[in-house]
Formats: sequence, structure tokens, C-alpha cells
Amino acid sequence: LDIHALARVRATCSDGDQYVSATLCRRMRMLISPYFTRYWDFVEEMQITGAVIGGEAALSVLHPQLQHPSTLTIFLPNRLFFHMLAYLCAVEGYSAVLATRRGDRDAVQRRTCTAALTRGTRGIELIQSTTHSALYALLGQWNTALPAYITPTRFCDPYPLLTRARRALVDTRHTMCSGLALKPHLRPLVAEWRKRGWSVAIHPTVWDPRRVRCEQNLHPDCALAVRYFGDKHCVAGPLLPVQRPSMQLRRRAKENSVEEYTVIWWRGGRLC
Repeated sequence: LDIHALARVRATCSDGDQYVSATLCRRMRMLISPYFTRYWDFVEEMQITGAVIGGEAALSVLHPQLQHPSTLTIFLPNRLFFHMLAYLCAVEGYSAVLATRRGDRDAVQRRTCTAALTRGTRGIELIQSTTHSALYALLGQWNTALPAYITPTRFCDPYPLLTRARRALVDTRHTMCSGLALKPHLRPLVAEWRKRGWSVAIHPTVWDPRRVRCEQNLHPDCALAVRYFGDKHCVAGPLLPVQRPSMQLRRRAKENSVEEYTVIWWRGGRLC
């Protein structure tokens, strides 16, 4: 079941709630445990740093029918990026190569520090946010499927119905000035996603040509729609049981620093 179906199961009863929590926790552990010799210590580090697992790694947990990535992508707040980097090198034995990505004037982050870590056949990518929230860096992803994230206590999929249908809208910052053509660096990525069965478009009317102007009733993928992580259009919630959580689970949820900040965005681009 994908996250949209699991959310419906959770709403049925306490047993459904427990089932969804167990399913998501198991999927998360199966995804990331091969990367770490000390799994629970890494989970604690995620709590301490406010890190989130995003991109295709998060999608593989929330939408298990999708392909599992070869690299685990972790987003971190600016002030704790090097804390996590030092932990992975010192405790988990990874080797790191640092790099700086420079974006153009339209980029969410003009300058992004990244680290590519390797240990044997395993690879981890760390991406530093330019703010105190790791979620801000997620907005630099090139399509609507990739800002999904998971943490040890929560999950969020901002565009669940699009992703469920394997549809992805290109972020308008990655298009030419006309808004009708992709920037050259993005074309190979789009071609790769299409080979994997995704429908990638710049504007949602490709899939819904009868859509009328939506100033009064904004669609979640509309250029004018003001969105934030956890809003009514997201499928989001606690990874842990909602009803009667243990004291340990309550403590972990209380220590969640990811939700200290509300991260807002709108897609921009051509209106419906």
C-alpha cells in the first residue's frame, strides 16, 4: 500500500493506526539499515540534527511501488551539516568528498554545500540547507515528487496524488524564461524519469486540458497555490502510533526539531 492508502487505513481504528505505524517503521528500517552499523545511533543523530531523508529514498518508503535509489539523500539544517558529516565519517567509517553547487539567480539556494560519502558499495549524499530548517533545501528539487520526506517521527508527501499516478511537474525555476522549455542540464534527468514510466510536464493542463482558471479554487499544483509542508493537500502525519504511544515514543516526538519552522512555497510559472 502507498501512503495515500495507508492514511485511509490509519483513520479506520486503533488497529489500523498500529498497522500503519509498524509498516512505515519497517519500511524505513529496511531502507536505511544497510547503510549503518549502528542503526539506532543514527536515528538519534537524525533527531539531534533535525535531518530529513528526502528525494527518491523517501519516495521508496511512501510509495513502495517506485524504484529504490542507489544513494541515500539526507537534508540537514545549515548549522548541523558538519555535525552529521563528522558523525558518519568517525562512527560509521564513511569517506567524504565535499562540493559546492552554485545555482543561477532563480535557484532556491544560490550556493549549496554537499557531501558525497562512500563506504564499500554504499553511498550517502548530504545536502546542506541555507537556513535553520532542512526542509528548505527540499524546495530546490527539480520536480514535485522529490520534496517528500521522512524522519524518525514523521512523514510528508506534498503531492501524493500526482506521485501516485507517476506524474511529476517540473519546478519552474528549471525552465527557460518562456516557461515552456527545460533548461539544458535538466533534459537528461527528464528523459531518465520518462524511461522509468513517469509522465513529466511543465504545466498540469497536460493531464487536465479542461481545467479552468482557478483563482477562486486553487488546485494544489497551481502556480498561485501557497503551500507549506503539512498543509491540507499533503499526506502527512506521525510515523509513530497516534493512539497510546509509549513514553519513549512520546519523548522522541517531543524532541522533533524539524517542525520548529513552517516552510512555505508556491510553484510559480504560467497560470491555469
